Amino acid sequence: MLAAPAQAETWSCAWNDVVFKSAFTFVLTRKGKTFEHVDSEQTFTIVHESAEQIHAHSFYLDGKSMSALVLFKRVENRAPHFFNARIINGNANTSGEKPYVDTLSGYCTVH
Repeated sequence: MLAAPAQAETWSCAWNDVVFKSAFTFVLTRKGKTFEHVDSEQTFTIVHESAEQIHAHSFYLDGKSMSALVLFKRVENRAPHFFNARIINGNANTSGEKPYVDTLSGYCTVH
C-alpha cells in the first residue's frame, strides 16, 4: 500500500552524461501505481512511497535487464531529483561480459 495518496503528476528529469559530454532528459507520467516513460514503452511499478521518496522498478521488454528508480520529492530547500540503477544481464550486452550496473542521477521538475 502506498503511504501517500496517488496523484496525477509528471516528472521531467535531466542529467549530464560524462561519456557523451551531453545533457539528456526523460519524462515520466504517473498513472495510479505506475509511472510511464513518455518516449518508450517502459513502465515503472511503484513499490514504496513516502512523503519524501517514491521507489519504483521496471523490467525492460527484452527481459534481460531492469531498473530501480528513486524519485526524491521536494523537501524543505532540496529540489526534486532522481537516482536510477539499471542492472544489465551480461548476455544482453554485445560483448557477452558479466552483468553490470549503470547509474544515473540528476534533477527534476514536477508538474
